[in-house]
Amino acid sequence: MASRSSALSITSKGQITLKKDLLNHLGIEPGDKVDVVMAPGGKLLVTPARVKKPMSALLNLLPPYAGPPVTDEQIEAGIARGAVEEYLAGLPEKPSRKKSAA
Repeated sequence: MASRSSALSITSKGQITLKKDLLNHLGIEPGDKVDVVMAPGGKLLVTPARVKKPMSALLNLLPPYAGPPVTDEQIEAGIARGAVEEYLAGLPEKPSRKKSAA
């Protein structure tokens, strides 16, 4: 995309208003938040602010577990098995030994 510049006026309160084409470019709407970073050379970097969701929002990412109850020991054993399998999968294969005919 070609670089474009846009001159904005500063109000008496030190505020600027982003023009509609700039809002569209950032993918934001009136009322959304932006992050402003002071960059070298007296420049500002403006990016859409990331929405911070509470950790509880992660609970709805996975469907509820419908299987039988699992103990902590069973979970730890499963993790250990997976770690061993992953480790073994990363090892180079041993050269096969050919039996010599005697």
